[in-house]
Amino acid sequence: MLLTDIGKVIVEIFVTHEIDLEKKKKIEVLGVPTIEIDLSKIDRNISELDLQDVLINKNEYKSWVYNDKREEIYKRFLEASEAKKIISRNFALHVDNCPIGKRVWKQKSYANFLDDCQYCDYFICYKSVQENDVDQERKILCSGKRLIAHVADFEVPFEKRLGDF
Repeated sequence: MLLTDIGKVIVEIFVTHEIDLEKKKKIEVLGVPTIEIDLSKIDRNISELDLQDVLINKNEYKSWVYNDKREEIYKRFLEASEAKKIISRNFALHVDNCPIGKRVWKQKSYANFLDDCQYCDYFICYKSVQENDVDQERKILCSGKRLIAHVADFEVPFEKRLGDF
């Protein structure tokens, strides 16, 4: 555990096995921000200087396991978004009623899931929801209706975000 300017931070080093679900749940209960550094693919004969560079400077080896501020912000994005069903149509995946009008067909807006949604600033996440024992409904969460793409957007009145759009 490290003591930083933001408080305590747990640093987990992944060499042979990553943090499992049980340990992640314990970390979440503790409420301590936790970073995992993945050294599983690093050559075991790495020099001390190169290892120090990986541990301190190389972000591609690090990932947040838990961060209460990140979780809080993610929750705000989820609350600001709406679920939109992904529809298979003409060998493509579409999302009807795109709030920013990516594409229009017969005066109805829609978006192509692969080309438009996944690269859109308002795309929050993809969800696969079990509706019943047989069907799985695919949905996205989209914050385009409220025009919230960045954390700073929560502090800007909707009318101002609309004016910038």
